[in-house]
Amino acid sequence: MSLSLILYPNGEAERTYLYGYEELQKAVGGLIECVPSDDRVTIWCNEEGKLNGLPFNPYATAQWEEFDKYKCIAAGDVLVGTIVIQGPTNEEGEATDCPSWLFYEYNFELTGD
Repeated sequence: MSLSLILYPNGEAERTYLYGYEELQKAVGGLIECVPSDDRVTIWCNEEGKLNGLPFNPYATAQWEEFDKYKCIAAGDVLVGTIVIQGPTNEEGEATDCPSWLFYEYNFELTGD
């Protein structure tokens, strides 16, 4: 279970807990792929999103700029469809909770889980 930030192409954002691989797949609408980023977060997208013509997600792409240490955006890459951001992976390879400072950027209250 990981506290996750879900970013939709229409600009809406959701703060929710995702329980395992199946819920992560459901959130992005298909097979999952990890987006290249630094070690502060794990960003998940639909592996076939571009092939399937999912809509450009300008909000997630803008957020990705914060973590794009491999310069993928500069090379012309973008994010499409619904995107999930979680924390970095732990020793078991599982994603941890999304960093709290990201929720503040989207004006989410962090009390009352």
